[in-house]
Order: sequence, then structure tokens, then C-alpha cells
Amino acid sequence: MQRNIIWIILGILFGCLILLAVMWFLWRFLFSPPLPVSPTSMSGFVTMTSASTGSTAEISPTLTLVPATLIPTATVVPTFPPTATPIPTGTPTPVVYTPTPPLSPHAVINGPNGYVNVRSGPGLDYIPLLGTYNNGTVVDIFGKQYSSDETLWWFVPFPIGTNGRGWVYADYTIARNVGTVPWVNAPSTPTPVYVTPTPIPTPHAIINSPDGFLYVRSGPGSVYQPTLGAYNNGAVVDIIGKQVAANGALWWLIPFASSPNRQGWIYANYTIAKNTNSVPWVPVPPTPTPAITLTPTPTSTPIAPLIVTWNISGRVIDRASRQPVVGAGVAARLGNDGTQLTTITDGNGNFYLAGQAHDDGNLWLTITAAGYSQETLTAGAVKPRVYNFPAIELTSQEPPLVSWVVFGRVVEIGTANPVPNVNVEAILGTDGVRLNTLTGLDGEFSLNGQARDRGSLSLTITATDYQTLVLTPEPTDGRVYHLADLPLVPVAGSCAYESVINLSQIVALSRLQSLSFTNVTTTSVNVGNNQNLVGLVLTQSPDPPPEGQSERLNCQLPIILGIGVGQ
Repeated sequence: MQRNIIWIILGILFGCLILLAVMWFLWRFLFSPPLPVSPTSMSGFVTMTSASTGSTAEISPTLTLVPATLIPTATVVPTFPPTATPIPTGTPTPVVYTPTPPLSPHAVINGPNGYVNVRSGPGLDYIPLLGTYNNGTVVDIFGKQYSSDETLWWFVPFPIGTNGRGWVYADYTIARNVGTVPWVNAPSTPTPVYVTPTPIPTPHAIINSPDGFLYVRSGPGSVYQPTLGAYNNGAVVDIIGKQVAANGALWWLIPFASSPNRQGWIYANYTIAKNTNSVPWVPVPPTPTPAITLTPTPTSTPIAPLIVTWNISGRVIDRASRQPVVGAGVAARLGNDGTQLTTITDGNGNFYLAGQAHDDGNLWLTITAAGYSQETLTAGAVKPRVYNFPAIELTSQEPPLVSWVVFGRVVEIGTANPVPNVNVEAILGTDGVRLNTLTGLDGEFSLNGQARDRGSLSLTITATDYQTLVLTPEPTDGRVYHLADLPLVPVAGSCAYESVINLSQIVALSRLQSLSFTNVTTTSVNVGNNQNLVGLVLTQSPDPPPEGQSERLNCQLPIILGIGVGQ
């Protein structure tokens, strides 16, 4: 646009110059006087008269014509921008571009707790966990997706996940080359199980006096006179403290609005108390000084209370799940006699106890169960001595989840060659968490998952044309198992087979709980004088190979292998 305007201006200036030149030319020839033209020779006569003499003379002048010289009009030539003369160039050298192969998308695990959980879908709603990856582990990224709370998750390999895949939280990784990572549809979210939390019950007591009511006093004992008031049977009061009276009887401190300090004391034997484990001991208030000292009247020898039958029944349940606790221990102490009764809960969490003791004192009940906190209940005297506890709640104390790591190598016993594509299954302790993987081309495998730190690891190795190997290593600190070369015994061929495995080149036999092969005779022997050098002789009877199957030529090669179990 700017260049066109310049050309227009130059054209206008050029036209003005042409117009000025034409006007000057016309002015020159139309309005200027003509130049005298003298011929080459001209003759004439001029008659001149003299003023003084009055005579006339004839003069014959001679004229010479000089041709006029015309001044040429200058021609104005417009000046245009010079045109650049193109400079010939040589033939350009082609540049060969070698594309850099794209790097595969991957992530380095970088969790704040030293590991990252692997889930079956993108989000915290996918439970239970599949396992974990430790920090520093490098995993490929096959896809991505957002969770319900709009956080990004990576789709990564994980052996026990669906189709060998799992999901990790992207913020707990260092991801690279993720520009081409595709979006992957998330699996269906599992239906959440909502557990309504049970509020922590407060210590309380139900009034259960043989008189139908119970006095409230200013201190723990009948010496605290006068009484502050009374509660009828069935009333429920909170327990905020406890103390023992001078005679050894237990008293509860409760809120009581009618007392000066808004507190009062009740006799524990005339109540049914619950959740009293956390009740604190409180100081005893001063004993009031009696105004009049009365001389006691001698009484007859007291009659011992009758011996009666005590019946105790109830049910023990899990506080969180409300399910029965089977096999919980129940111990009862009957009144002041101290008679002890014990039993365990049945398949429905129920229990029943019966025994005889004097009809005085409280009932003390203690409930214990593996994995739960101990619960102690106190119940006052009732007539008759029949107690029923419909729901005694126990709080679970499950150990926390820890990471189990198992890695090793599988070889053929006859050749010590690695065996690839072998299925390795691990069962983690009493939780029964199962992990699966396949060995690589080098026969190596690795498994990791989470379970509670209890029980032993069970490892089962299976492969086509080999006997199944079952291995139970001794539990290790940190639940990390490093298993050296694990031998697989080929199936029976056409010749006898015998091999010796030295189990103690790395660790003593005591670290190995069990080692067995299917369809193989196993004999334990001592090697030398060292009792730690114990091995196994594996023998396999000769068997003709199946029809159409070639004989195994390596079945007669003896070999000594070291198996390291544990770390």
C-alpha cells in the first residue's frame, strides 16, 4: 500500500513537469518577438536628406544575415527508483533433517511418604488398593484421566491390576514426555460402603438399688450426712469421677445440680455402670464432723448372706461393623467372694456364665479378644442375680498396613538356565493378599503389595513342563524378601533324574520354613560336619515321555544351587 502511494506521487510530479515544459515552449514561440533573420546578401538603397545642406544622397548599405541559433528546450526525464540487478546465486545445498525419535511417556514415583498407592481407577473412591510403588521407581504412562474431584491420574503398568494396569496420582510423580498421552476411560467406580461412625460412649450408670431409689451424698461414703437428694431406679446419670470409701466400697462422682458444687456421690454397687475405663480418680472431700457422738448399741453377730446363683449372659460385637466377635474371652468376678468364671463367645458372639457366690458386692466383667482393646464392665447388685448385656462393644486394634516386597530369579535345576514367562504367585500373611507376575527373559521377577505385618509369605511358582514349586520363607524385618535362584524341576522324562540343592550357601536352613515340589521325592541330608550345611536330594523316577514329545536330555545333569531366603 505504501509503495503504491509513492508511485502515484511520482506520477503526479512527472505530469506536472511535462505540463510546465509544454507551457514554457508555447510561451516562447507565441509571445516572444521573432528573431531578425538576415539573408546571406541583400541589396537596397536608402535615401537620406541632409538637414544643413538640404541635399539628398543615396547610400547603398551592405547587410549580412546571421542565422539565429535556437536554444533547445531541456527535456525533463522522471527519475524512478532504481531496479536492483539480480545477482545470480549458486545451487543451494539441501539440508538433511534427521528427526529425533520421541521419548516414551514415563513417570518417576515421588510420593511424600516414600511410596505411592496404586488403585484400580483414577481416584480415592477406588478401594481396596492394588499395591504400591516405592519412590524412585520408573513406570511407563499408557493413559490419563481426571478423578471425580478433578485431579489428574496416570494409567501405568501394575501386574495384579485389570489387564496388568493400575492408576497413580499424578501429583505424586515426576512425569516426562506426556504430550502424546491419550485419554483413557475410567472403570466404573465401586459402590462405596458408608459406615456410620459410632459415637464414643460416655461413662454412665443406671440406678439399680434394691430399695428402688439411691441417695446422693456429698462424699464417697454413708458418713457424709445429710444426703443431697436421691435418684429412682432406671435413672441414667453420667460418671465424672470415682473413689473408694473407707470400707473399700467404690463410689461414683456424678453431676448433681442441687449440691453446692453441682456434684454428688452415689454407691457404685447399686448401679449398672458402663464405659468406665476412662473414669479418673478424684480426691476425697473432707469428712463432715458429726455434731453428736452416739454410743453404739451392741448388736448381735451378723448373719452371713445367703449363697445364691449368679447368671450372666450377653453378646460381644465389633463397635465399627456391628458384627459379632467370635472367640472373645469373657471373665466374670462375682461380688466380694471373688469367685471367677470364664468362657468364650460362640459363632454369634453370645456367651453365658453361671456360678454361686454370696449375695453381696458388684459384678465385674472383663472382655478380651485378639486385635481388640480390652473392655471392663461393672454392674451393681440386682435381685435376683441375673445379668444380661445385649451388646458389649469392642474397639478394633488392627495393625497398620505395611509394604511387602518380593523379588528373585527362577532357573531350571538341570541347566541353571533362566526360565522366562513363569507364573509367580505370592500370598501375603494372614491377610491373604494375592500378588501375581511373570518372570522376564532373564528369569527375574518382582512383586510388591500391602498387607498387615503378620503371618508368613507363601510363594507358588508354576510353569509348563515343570513341577510346581511351593516356597514359604521365614518372615523378615521390613517384609523385604530377596530370593536367590529358585530351581524348577522338569517333568519326568525317559531317564532317571537326581540333583542336590545346597540350601545353606547364603543362609541357614532355619530361615526356610518349607520347600516342596509336586511329584518329586524329597530327602533331607546333612552335608559334612557342619550342621548348618543341610541340603535336599531330589529324585525323579524314570518315565517314558508322552507320545509326540521329545526326551529331555538334561535330566541327568547333577547341579548344586544356592537358595537365599530372606534379607
